[in-house]
Amino acid sequence: MNTYDLTDMTLPGAQYDLILKNGHVIDAELGLDGILDVAVANGKIAAVAGDIAGPCYDIIDCTGKLVIPGFVDAHQHCYPPTWISLNPETGGIYNGVPTVVDAGSSGYMTFPDFYKRYITRSVTDVYALLHLHPTGFASEPECWDSKTQKIQTYRIIETVGEYRDRIIGLKNRAMETFIVHKGLKGLDEMLQLCERCELPLTLHIGDFFSERLSDAEVDGFTRAALERLRPGDVLAHAFTDKRGKLFREDGAFDDLIRKAVDRGVLLDACVGQTNFSRTSLKRALERGFKPYLISSDYGCVSIDGVNNNWGMNLSRFLTVGLTLNEILTMTTINAAKAMRLDDRKGSLQIGREADVSVLELHAGEYQFMDHKEGERFSGSELLVPAFVIRKGIAYHVIHKGAPQVNCN
Repeated sequence: MNTYDLTDMTLPGAQYDLILKNGHVIDAELGLDGILDVAVANGKIAAVAGDIAGPCYDIIDCTGKLVIPGFVDAHQHCYPPTWISLNPETGGIYNGVPTVVDAGSSGYMTFPDFYKRYITRSVTDVYALLHLHPTGFASEPECWDSKTQKIQTYRIIETVGEYRDRIIGLKNRAMETFIVHKGLKGLDEMLQLCERCELPLTLHIGDFFSERLSDAEVDGFTRAALERLRPGDVLAHAFTDKRGKLFREDGAFDDLIRKAVDRGVLLDACVGQTNFSRTSLKRALERGFKPYLISSDYGCVSIDGVNNNWGMNLSRFLTVGLTLNEILTMTTINAAKAMRLDDRKGSLQIGREADVSVLELHAGEYQFMDHKEGERFSGSELLVPAFVIRKGIAYHVIHKGAPQVNCN
């Protein structure tokens, strides 16, 4: 058997590990919109400029592609033990999104497991909104027991303190169970808890038909939320057409919405399986309201023909008059700001972790749905994620495809 001495073998020196060449770089935070190169060294952004030269280990030609700060999806469900959730990589890295935020799939009883088995082991950068229910939203029983409230409050504060590097907000749903058992008093208690934790609240609005709640009762809770939510709090599914919706045919809530937005409440065009209405969004746009951020609400029941992939999820918004740059802003720096991650996400600033999303804009005729069994509509453009860079390493996107005809 031959043996070899490899101790003196070295690779040639290089200034950069990777250069993304000739891509159309769009970065709203830095004001970039043009053909540029992006260089990566030691897992961080090293340079963004035209025609970067210098020794480099790898070059990827991005001619004809969009190169943007890594997407931040501010609302997914990626704690797999819950019946609704996906593995973080499915809706994350392999869907073109290097950073995801789990929207309350776990509570204080289950978050340590989520952290140990998924957050710390995922290539995708995973953060979380802690649900106010002990085991997370997917098992909300009708048991908001006032006898255990003090204990639950203590445990939530304790869990937030222990995992503050990953828990970046609290989450609850303004649906039948909570409204019936807790009501407006519960909304006030929820906001007080957010104050104690020094975290924003993400509140799901829009409820199914319920025999225990009248339309007026559901609407009343939405009105109270609009009056009470604080700067930085997020209204998820802001463009739903379900009971308790914001954008009504008669415009009854418009003044309250405007006051809430003016003081800093954020509207999330969170899609999901049944929680988005193109009609509601068009109604809002006609009245001067736009989403602050766009998220997917991916889970095992929503990453289907409604969303299909992240690019398809975003492309629907091109059909209502939002510009490409607006959509990219809403899913990069705005999403990062909403989740208080803008000190590390949402921009290609030099020195930050090299998280980059690369995608293509295809022309053709594409079919979309606003929600399952909802309105079908067509569009002439489709955003298609190609690959992502996470901490300087490239990962290919796995596509499920998208319905289309006459694609050019």
